Amino acid sequence: MKPFPIIIIPFLLGSIFLFFWNLKYAFSVPTFDDNVTAQIPNSTKFDKFNITGGESSTFPLRGISTTDSSLKKAKKWSPRPYEPDPRPALEDLVVGWNVTGNLQWLVNFAIIGFPKCGTSTLMHYFRSNPEVHMDKDERCELGANQHVTLVRSIYSDFPAGDYVRGIKCPQNLESNLAMENFQRFFPKTDIVIGIRHPVKWFESFYNHRIHNGFALPNASSLIGGCRKGAYGVCTNRADFHYYLSRLGFTQMTDEEKELMPSRSNKGKFQIFNLTGRVFLYEVEQLGDESDSRSKEFRVNLQNYLYLENELPPMVWFKPGRAKEDEVAEQLVRRKKINICDEVNKNLRDTLMISAKYASRWIRDYFVQNDRVVVSNPDHFKTLLKNWESDPCIGGGSHHKRTTKENCTKYGCFLSHKRM
Repeated sequence: MKPFPIIIIPFLLGSIFLFFWNLKYAFSVPTFDDNVTAQIPNSTKFDKFNITGGESSTFPLRGISTTDSSLKKAKKWSPRPYEPDPRPALEDLVVGWNVTGNLQWLVNFAIIGFPKCGTSTLMHYFRSNPEVHMDKDERCELGANQHVTLVRSIYSDFPAGDYVRGIKCPQNLESNLAMENFQRFFPKTDIVIGIRHPVKWFESFYNHRIHNGFALPNASSLIGGCRKGAYGVCTNRADFHYYLSRLGFTQMTDEEKELMPSRSNKGKFQIFNLTGRVFLYEVEQLGDESDSRSKEFRVNLQNYLYLENELPPMVWFKPGRAKEDEVAEQLVRRKKINICDEVNKNLRDTLMISAKYASRWIRDYFVQNDRVVVSNPDHFKTLLKNWESDPCIGGGSHHKRTTKENCTKYGCFLSHKRM
C-alpha cells in the first residue's frame, strides 16, 4: 500500500475551510446600515406578486445620498420603485420617434379604468401627495401610439428623484393599442382599476357627457356597441369583466367563458402579458362612511404604492364644466336621464345582465389571483354581490344623496355618497 501523499494535506484543509466559509453566507440574511434599510413589515408577502403590508410599512430611504453604496444595496432589496442611478439621459431612452432604452422606471403605476369610476378623484388625490408625481390631465398617448411623446413629457416635467410616478387614462384598458404599448414598454407597471354597478355607471357617464355639452341620442338607443355620435356611451362598455379578463389573470375556463359577452368569441379577444399587479376597487369604497374600512382602504393603497406616509381622508372630485348661470344649468339638467324611469327599463335590463355576469366572474375568478389586491375583500365582495340587484327596485333609492361634513386633523371636507 502506497503512503498517503503529505503534499496534498494543505489543499484538503483549504477546501474544508472554504466550504464552511461559504456555508456561513449561504444561510445568512443580508443586513444594511440602520439609516438606509428599507423597513418592510413582517406581514408583507412577496409570493406571486401579492404584496400586502401591515401597519408599519415605511421606507425611510429618501434624502440619502445616492452615492452611498449601502443605499444601492437597500434599493436592490426594497420593492419600492426607484429611479436608476445614475439617471439616464433622455437621448439614452428615445431618439427621434424610436425607443432606445428601458422606459419602465418612468411609470410606476397607472390608472387605466374605468371612466366615471372615481379615477379623477384618485388622480387629484395622488397629485396632492408629495411622494407622488402625476400630470394634472389624462395621459392617453399610449392609445394613440404616441409613447415617445409621453416619455419626453414625463422625463422633462416630472422632477428627478425617487418619486412614485403615475399616469391616468381610464379608457386604456379598453384599447388594444394602449395595452400593447403597456406590454411593450411598461410591462411591470402596477395598475389601478375602478369599477361600478353598470346601471349607475351608465347613468353617470351619459349625464356627464350631457353636462359637458355633447348632443347624445336617446339613451335607449345606446344598447350594444358604441356607434358614431354616441361619444363613447354604450352598454357594451359596462362589461367590465370582459376587459379585465384580457389581463390574463385567470384560466378562462369554459365556465368563465359562459359569463363573457358573445363578442369575446368573435376573434377580437386579446390577452396582454403584463407582470405588474392590479389594485381593484369598487367606487363606493372611495366614499365609505365606515371610518375603519375607509382607513383600511387608505392603508392598503399606501402599501400598494409603497408610500412612506399615511394617506389623509379622500376628497371627492367631480369633473365637468362649470355652468355660467342657473338658467344654463337648468337647461342641461332637463336633458339628463334618470335611469330608474320606466322608459329606461329595457336599457336597465341590458345593463343588469352585464352587472350579474361581471359580479360573478370578478368575485369567483379574477380576485382569486394573488396579483389582484383589493381592500377589505369581504366588504368588496359584498359590494359586488349587490350588483346582482337592480338599484332602482325599491323606490330608486340609489338617487338619494347624503352630504356629510368630516373634520379631521387634515382639515374639513365634504364627502358625497350615493345611497
